[in-house]
Amino acid sequence: MKLFFKSSSSDSRYKASISILFLCLFFILSCDNYVIDKDRFFELYTEILKVRIEPIEIDSANVKVKELFLKFNYTEENFRRDFLSLAENENKDGSFVKKIDSLRQEIYNQRLEKRHINDSSFTGQNRFTGSDSTSKQD
Repeated sequence: MKLFFKSSSSDSRYKASISILFLCLFFILSCDNYVIDKDRFFELYTEILKVRIEPIEIDSANVKVKELFLKFNYTEENFRRDFLSLAENENKDGSFVKKIDSLRQEIYNQRLEKRHINDSSFTGQNRFTGSDSTSKQD
């Protein structure tokens, strides 16, 4: 009986090599080649910034953000994964931070402009000169 269960050291090395090869193939094939759609990511990020900058209740903002995730076919986990992946992979030259900062500044400026237009239309001031549109000019 021992004859059937006995194996030489070369047989066990061969079996180990085959096992390692199959494990490597399994890992290679199981990894998906996921590519981030940067345009979709940054468009969603911009929309989230727009919601977050508005002076609304946090619960209402959270609902709007969840609706945006659905609209852009994202989950919060996928968005977080893409954010971290882009931050890690694209930040070597600082491009990710520059893009994020640029989007934030753009949304902030739009909000200020919108606020300024609303304020000036309410008070009657010219938004470019700051003068009252009802004042007389000599």
